[in-house]
Amino acid sequence: MEKLFLAIWRLLVFISISLTFIYIILRIYKVADFLLVKQQKKNSKIIAAIFFSILIMATSKYPLNLVAGSAIVNVRDSIAIFASIIAGPIVGIVVGLVGGIYRISLGGWTALPCGLAVISISIIAAYLTKYKNYRIGEMTKRKILNISILIFVWEIMHTMVYCTLLGAKPFPEAFMLMARNFVIPMVVTNVIAITMFLLISRDAVIRANNMEKVKNYTKELEEKVQERTFNLDKEFQTSEQQRIATLNIFND
Repeated sequence: MEKLFLAIWRLLVFISISLTFIYIILRIYKVADFLLVKQQKKNSKIIAAIFFSILIMATSKYPLNLVAGSAIVNVRDSIAIFASIIAGPIVGIVVGLVGGIYRISLGGWTALPCGLAVISISIIAAYLTKYKNYRIGEMTKRKILNISILIFVWEIMHTMVYCTLLGAKPFPEAFMLMARNFVIPMVVTNVIAITMFLLISRDAVIRANNMEKVKNYTKELEEKVQERTFNLDKEFQTSEQQRIATLNIFND
């Protein structure tokens, strides 16, 4: 029971720090502006690819140890999906390849299956982004739910299929190890992570969209006020000219 509470506590701390980090990043005006643009510039995509590549490598190098000597989890798959939804399918695939190759380079009995798993999910996410409009600007609560279901199923595939069949350990040993220590923590961590990341990003897009609408509305009002002021000045000048002409006629 003590180990369970410790695992939950570490998971909550990790999620809180991650969400705070994402929230601060999304509060930056340039980032919010990037999310609103349907076709990002090349430089913006390069910066996004570098940022997410560093992030996905960091999760491999420093995984979350929920229980000492037992469940070690990471959110590599979630980051690959998130990168594709935020910055487009090409960036998502690049990030997935970087994350997969880097994970394989670290070694370990799950190096190959974990590397292949993140590359595979990045390709699936790229397909959804390109052909099913799973972009952050088009993201609905229904689509977020679909992504959460996808990561739920995928983490089971990752741990119970990829790691047991392609890992360096014999299948029975690998299966028992994954079933006891990894499948539930990986599923819970990634489902919570991707759901929260997408909800916060969607709210940032909505907020930025509303600010843009207010800005356009304000600009439109200012233009109308200027136009009305100009018309009033013109009417006043015309009226004044008519009054002067009438006075001249009277004087004559």
